[in-house]
This record gives sequence, C-alpha cells and structure tokens, in this order.
Amino acid sequence: MPRATRPAFSSRVINRDRALWVRWTCASGLLNTSLQVGGAVVLAVVTAILGDTTSVRHDQLLPHTHTAIEVVIGVSIAAVVFTVVHLYRTREVAFTRALPA
Repeated sequence: MPRATRPAFSSRVINRDRALWVRWTCASGLLNTSLQVGGAVVLAVVTAILGDTTSVRHDQLLPHTHTAIEVVIGVSIAAVVFTVVHLYRTREVAFTRALPA
C-alpha cells in the first residue's frame, strides 16, 4: 500500500489497541442510536398527548400541556437516576479494581 492511502494510526497502534478502538466505536454508535430512538419515542408520546382532541377546552392553547410536560419531566428524572446509578456502579468497580491485593 502506498503510504499516502494508509491511515495514519495503522503504523502506530498495535492490534490490541486497534481492536479496543473498534469496540469503543461500536459501543459509541449503539449508544448514539439508542439515545436517538429513545428521544423519538418520547417525542411521539408527547405529540400524541398534545394531539388528543377528545377533551378540548376553548380556554387552552394546547390541551393536555401539563400532562405532556409531566411526561417529559418524568423521563428526564428517570434518565438522571439511571445515569447516577450507572456511574456509581462503574466507579465502585473501578475503585475495587484499583485496590492492591
């Protein structure tokens, strides 16, 4: 292969690090995809709540606005709780691995 077409990292990274890079890239793609799908699902639920016209009151600009906001707040709180629990477990595992035997 000519040097100009070879990626710059291939000459400096050993195979183990390259495999780790591939794993992190796949994990990053999976995380980004799941965040986008989750956001789309929440958006669809909120849109369905706001689009419900069964009990329309004429003094409201958008009916069921409070319910939609409560759904968004609930999903956000759940995401924060899951993130804190995950970080706590990850740090605990990293801390126990770092302790000398």
